[in-house]
Amino acid sequence: MVIFGLIAFALLMSTLFAIERKLGKVNEQNKEIIELLKEQNK
Repeated sequence: MVIFGLIAFALLMSTLFAIERKLGKVNEQNKEIIELLKEQNK
């Protein structure tokens, strides 16, 4: 049972890590888009 718990925990952590990385990339893209819009509005 302990091994099963460790595997489940590892899967959960890796999933959260992957989601966090995707969100980070989205945030970077949003910042770039905002900068482009600011440039166009000048």
